[in-house]
Amino acid sequence: IGSRSGLCTRARGAMALRLTQFLLRFVKADPDKYVGKYLPKPMITHGLRVSRSYRKAKGATRRAAVRARQVEEERGLLLDVRKQMRMELKRNTGLGWTRSLLVCKMVEMHERGKGPPITQSTRAKLTEFADLAKKMPLH
Repeated sequence: IGSRSGLCTRARGAMALRLTQFLLRFVKADPDKYVGKYLPKPMITHGLRVSRSYRKAKGATRRAAVRARQVEEERGLLLDVRKQMRMELKRNTGLGWTRSLLVCKMVEMHERGKGPPITQSTRAKLTEFADLAKKMPLH
C-alpha cells in the first residue's frame, strides 16, 4: 500500500479529482485566470461518445482538418519541406502518415533541413524506400 508520497492509490486519485474540480471552478468563471498550460478537456459521458451524431461530428472535424491541410499544401503555404514530402508520399504512394516518416528517416531528411535535391535517382531511391516501408512493421 505504501508509495513514495505516503498515500495509497485511491487517496491520490481522490486528491487529484478534488484538485481538478477546484481548478475547473476557475476555468468556468474566467478561462484567462487558469494558470495551467492546457485547459482541461470537457467531460463527455459515455452515452454521448457512442451516439451516432457525436461520432459523425468527430469524423467531419477530422475530414475538415485533412482537407484544410491539403488546401494549405495546394496553395503552397506549407514552408516545412518535410511535412510537404510526407503529404506527397501519402498521396502518391498510398503510405500512411507514420510510414511516410520512416521514409523521411531513411532519406535522412531532418526536421528543419532543406531536404534532398529531387533528381531522377532521388525519385528512384524514394520509390525503393516507400516499397521497403510498406513491408516494414511499425513497432
